[in-house]
Amino acid sequence: MNTPSEDLDVIVPTPKTFKVGGEEIRVQPLPIKRLIAVVKFVEQNAGLLNNVEEMLRGGISTALETEVYPRLNRLLRLVVTPVEAHMFLTDDWCAEHMSNSHYRAVLMTVIKQNELETVFLKAKAFLGVHMTGALRQAEQKMAETASA
Repeated sequence: MNTPSEDLDVIVPTPKTFKVGGEEIRVQPLPIKRLIAVVKFVEQNAGLLNNVEEMLRGGISTALETEVYPRLNRLLRLVVTPVEAHMFLTDDWCAEHMSNSHYRAVLMTVIKQNELETVFLKAKAFLGVHMTGALRQAEQKMAETASA
């Protein structure tokens, strides 16, 4: 049986603080307006998957450096509080201090705190199928180009 404090934690999850590179990154449940901005950002950047072939052609490291991580950093700034933290959350700072594990931990916390598991699990299933197909097409075209 839950205590009243545990029940309150379910209703309003406790903010979580991550310590990275001597700084604190704090995430907490987002107000609806900001949450909608996050979801819109994710929707607007889903097209990144359509550019897999182009990204592979230009080089994976280039794509990660110019497309993937800058977008992750913008998403990070949308979900982190207080706004003053955004001052140090520059692309350069993130590249120097953040790992994929950091990004994942922060974003999974945001998803859980804002009760978005179902939405993102459905999106993951949808995108996973499309990502696999896009990668196959890109590999096939690259193989065709190489053999020509």
